[in-house]
Amino acid sequence: MAKFKAAIRRNEINSDGKTNIKIRVFHNAKTRYIGTDYYMEPKYFNTTTGRVKPSHPYSKTINAELKSKELEYEKLVLGIENVDRVNIATLIDMLKRPKVLRSDFFVKLDDVIRSFKKKKSNTWVVYQTTRNTLQKFTGQTELDFSSVDYKFLQKFESWLLEEGKGVNYISIHMRNIRSVFNKAIDEGLIGLELYPFRRFKIQQRPTRKRDITIGEIHRIITLEQKKGEDTVVLTEKEEQARDIFLLSFFLIGINMRDLYFLKPDNVKNERLEYVRGKTHKPYSIKIEPEALYIINRYKDPTGEMLLNFHNQYSNHQSFDKYTNKFLKRVSCKLELDESITTYYARHSWASIAANNGISKDIIARGLGHGTSTVTDIYIDFDMQLVDEANRKIIDLVSSNNDDAFYLTAQV
Repeated sequence: MAKFKAAIRRNEINSDGKTNIKIRVFHNAKTRYIGTDYYMEPKYFNTTTGRVKPSHPYSKTINAELKSKELEYEKLVLGIENVDRVNIATLIDMLKRPKVLRSDFFVKLDDVIRSFKKKKSNTWVVYQTTRNTLQKFTGQTELDFSSVDYKFLQKFESWLLEEGKGVNYISIHMRNIRSVFNKAIDEGLIGLELYPFRRFKIQQRPTRKRDITIGEIHRIITLEQKKGEDTVVLTEKEEQARDIFLLSFFLIGINMRDLYFLKPDNVKNERLEYVRGKTHKPYSIKIEPEALYIINRYKDPTGEMLLNFHNQYSNHQSFDKYTNKFLKRVSCKLELDESITTYYARHSWASIAANNGISKDIIARGLGHGTSTVTDIYIDFDMQLVDEANRKIIDLVSSNNDDAFYLTAQV
C-alpha cells in the first residue's frame, strides 16, 4: 500500500530562499512527489516529523492542511482495485486528478449517447437501452467506474440470464460497456487499471442465418407458390414491401435508412452514388433495369426525394418497421421456410455471390467493406467487376422468369 508524508527538497530552493512543501509518495519501492500550495524557508520545516515547526506563525493551519491532504490521498488509494499492480506514475496521475476515481460511468455513457444523437446515428438507442438496463440492475442513478469491475460484470450477466435474455442480447450490453470504458481511458478520465475486460470475456453465439436461396428469391419475384403453379395475390402494402426488398437486393443490399433518404442527385450516369449512413463510406452501384423499374414505380413526384416513401412514413424507422411487417405476410403467403426482413436482401446477395464463384474481394467491395488487404487503399478498384457480379446474381434469381420481370424499363 502506498505511503504519504509531507516533505521538502532542499535542492529546489527558489530565488526567495523558499521551497515548496510536497507530499512524498512511496509506492512499490519507488518515490515521487506531489506539490502543495505552501512555500517556506527550509529552516521552518521538520523533515523527521514531516510538519512545519511551531516557530512558523502559521504552523497550525499549514500542518492541518498537510495532514488533511495525506488522509485524502490515503482514502483515494483505498478506492483503487488492485492498487499494488498500479505503477507509481499512473498512481500519481490519479491522485492529481481525483475526478478519475469519482468519474461516473453513467455520466460518460450519457456523453456517448449525446455524441451519437449529434451525428444523427440511431446507435444512441442501443446505448440508451444499456443505460436503462444498468440502472434497473443497480437501482442507482450514479455508478463509479471503479464499481464496474470483473465481479460486477459477472453479476450483471447472471442477472440478465435470469431475466431470460439471450447470450447475443447480453453481448450487446457488454460491448457497449466496454466501448464506454475505452473512450474514458482514451480521454484520460480513468486509468487502464480500472479496465475490467482483461479478465471478463464477452460471450457470443453465432447469429442465425439471415439469407435465403436463389429459388426463394425467384419465388418472391414471380410470386410462385412452393407447391403448384398458382400465383400469390398480394395486397398493395404487401406488394410494396416485396418491391422494396427486391430493390434492396438489386442494389447490393442497400439498407432502409439509406434508401429512405436518397435524393434525385444520387443518380449519376446510370449509377446510384451515395454515402452509407452507418459507415460513412461512399457507394457506387450500377442501376440495373430491374432496379430502375422499381425506382420509377415509386419515384417521388415532387422531386424532393428520389422515392416517395417519405410521404407515407415520417421517418426511416417507421419505413423499415412496416416494410418488415408486410414482408412477414409475404413470407407466409409464399410459404417460405422463415419470415424474411429487409436484412435478408444484403445477406442473401452476399451468400449467393459466394456460392456462385464470385471472389471475396469483389463481394467485400460490393458490400462496401473494402478488400482483404491494405493495398486496397492504393488501388483504384475496377467497379466493373462488381457490376458484372451484380448482373450475374440478378440473372440467377430471374433465370426461370418467362415474363422477363422488370425488363421493360429503359436505363
